[in-house]
Amino acid sequence: MHLISPLEEHCRNFLQTLQDYALILQWMTDAAKLSYPLEPAVHRKYWTKILLKSSEVIRSQAFLETHGSIVAQMLELDELEVDEDTLWTQCVAWSTNAVHHPELLGPYADAGNSVKRRRADEAGTHDGQCEAILQLMSESIRFGALSRALFFDKVRPLLTHEQNYEVWEYFTLKQRSEQIWARKRPGLTLGEKVVFESAEGGIAARWIPSRWVLKVNLGRASAFRGLELSFAPHGYFGALCQGMLGLNNFSPNALLGC
Repeated sequence: MHLISPLEEHCRNFLQTLQDYALILQWMTDAAKLSYPLEPAVHRKYWTKILLKSSEVIRSQAFLETHGSIVAQMLELDELEVDEDTLWTQCVAWSTNAVHHPELLGPYADAGNSVKRRRADEAGTHDGQCEAILQLMSESIRFGALSRALFFDKVRPLLTHEQNYEVWEYFTLKQRSEQIWARKRPGLTLGEKVVFESAEGGIAARWIPSRWVLKVNLGRASAFRGLELSFAPHGYFGALCQGMLGLNNFSPNALLGC
């Protein structure tokens, strides 16, 4: 019994050191299958890694083998840096794989019961279940950001008449719907320049980021007597980064993170 605590600490340290997003998705999927909650620090770190490489993550084979609860969270994030065509295509591929591996379905397990299929003879078939899953996923897709060819050839048959009309109205008249479809996912900004002038006895630099920023690069060597970072809630990670951080003797080449 006395070996359990060291083993637990070793496992915790191992989870903290994972860098490869494929392994991260695998561990998150295994945890989801077991209903095992990851520690907040590990959870935050994993999602940061996923977002920093979101385009690669969505395009990867690992995404197709990810648990549905994780996929559902990804689709809701504004911070995903991926074009909507790729996202939709990979969602189709994910649903096709998941219906053959029901342990991956998660929140989409009851999709066939909660969404009305277009053809009654599809009941109980893999095609019908895939269509039902995609109808649920469609709530988080920005259809106005899809290419016209993909939308009219592949996506349109899955939507309601009202949804199709709104997207058609956007494509033809450029009238934005109140829904999120017409808004592209901005992704993450990995660096922003900080422009400042020395000011003796006052604030040497004042900077308000325009979007999500995980790193700040200063263009030249500077002397700091103190640095104060204030985090306000915004989007998914805002709730995790609330509060204020004060640093002294700050290195200008340091990495800023939540």
